[in-house]
Amino acid sequence: MINTFKIGDMVTTKTGTQTMTVDFLTKNGEYNCKWHEEGVLREGEFKPDVLELKINKYRNSQGKDFNQH
Repeated sequence: MINTFKIGDMVTTKTGTQTMTVDFLTKNGEYNCKWHEEGVLREGEFKPDVLELKINKYRNSQGKDFNQH
């Protein structure tokens, strides 16, 4: 199963890098993610299979979406 993420999801790579925020899905199917490192905003593109969800502000710990009003 291919990992799918939403804009705003907080992810890490499976090797455990910094926590990053998903910004958008690129045309080639990779996720553009942003993070801060030593006070500098960084960004990169990652294939879905190397990322894992860390936190989603709209999902609870069981992965269910919160009801947004």
